[in-house]
Amino acid sequence: MTTTKEINWTKLVKAFVLMCLVFSFSAMAQTTTDKPMEAEALTALVGELKEVVSRTAPDKNEAKMVGEKWDKRKDLAGKTKSVVIELLFGDVKSVIKDSGTQYQIYSIFSFYKTIPDESGPMPCETASKFGADDQIGNLNYVTPEKTLAANKLITKGKSYSLAIETNKDTPAFPPRTFSLSVLQPNQTAGATLGPTKTTYNDDIVMGWVGIGTGIDGLGHVGIDNLYFNCHKAADFVAPDGLKKLGVENIPAVATRGVLLDMAGYFKTDIVKEGTAFNQAEIEGAMKRQSIKSLEKGDVVMFYTGWLKLLGKDNKRFAAGNPGIGVEGAKYLASRGVAIVGADNKNLEVVPFEKDAGVFEVHQILLAKNGIYIIENMNLEEMVKDKAWESLFTLGSPRVTGGVQAIVNPVAIR
Repeated sequence: MTTTKEINWTKLVKAFVLMCLVFSFSAMAQTTTDKPMEAEALTALVGELKEVVSRTAPDKNEAKMVGEKWDKRKDLAGKTKSVVIELLFGDVKSVIKDSGTQYQIYSIFSFYKTIPDESGPMPCETASKFGADDQIGNLNYVTPEKTLAANKLITKGKSYSLAIETNKDTPAFPPRTFSLSVLQPNQTAGATLGPTKTTYNDDIVMGWVGIGTGIDGLGHVGIDNLYFNCHKAADFVAPDGLKKLGVENIPAVATRGVLLDMAGYFKTDIVKEGTAFNQAEIEGAMKRQSIKSLEKGDVVMFYTGWLKLLGKDNKRFAAGNPGIGVEGAKYLASRGVAIVGADNKNLEVVPFEKDAGVFEVHQILLAKNGIYIIENMNLEEMVKDKAWESLFTLGSPRVTGGVQAIVNPVAIR
């Protein structure tokens, strides 16, 4: 019989290496010359590191506790990346006691520390993160893996048409109008075609494409004539269609859809015009609906109850609406979402926020981040069913050089 305990050399070595890494990490944090992180980069980094902890920690409750600790921190703004990661890793150590798990997480955190905030000077403020040839923006995040994961959200097999009807009475941004004419070509005075007396109807649409339920392509809104991915208006805008960024480039979409009930969040049937949705409101609605996160490639839809005015008070419907604020747009961009939609005609809050530019949210989403916009979505039935998450699908008309397109998205839960 012996009193000598067997030494676990693997754990001892891991603990020693971890201790060395921590000392090295602290030293690097003190000598680094990196700059304080911008708010968008900080939000994105914390989100990425949450995913690291969630994937690495065997105990998912511990991973959740780490995330909750991070959410409560108010001391990260204005810090450098090194200091931010040091503070976040301190929370990891306070919750996750297993040295092996700490070692794995720290190794990945250290890799993030070596990645510069920028790979070099950006070609322009609207440059795509997907390269100089990119024309689809954040829809690059809708991968086969993303679609397969979203398919698992189908639990009831119910489909939802998310479009309103489009006609001559549909309110639209001035001077847009819409009309439809039905003709019977070559059938004047009751004439028929051939021995079986064939007759047929045809139609002509005369109007603007940006009306009804529509998607804004990446060539729709720019900043001083600079559009998504550094395209200058003089180089690609032509009377017969856009030479880049046309809606024909929009791929087939099948991804996770997230519906946020802002009317429910504000405890009203119709959210008041001029009400802005920024990070606090967005995360508040998510918490109320038990939605844990917004992820890359998601479609985020905002229900405000605004469509209840359509056909009843078109003047109010067209004059303004609640919607996304400037900070809210930046927050959504930091999450990497692919499309943002709402049940009103502007998506962003109108009247605009104090000190906000004219349709600045459109500039942030479309021009700066390659995030598409869908307006006038019919979300009533989904809200009634509390279909907060779904498989969102969209096939956009492939009109060559088109700026916008009238669409009928379909969600399936």
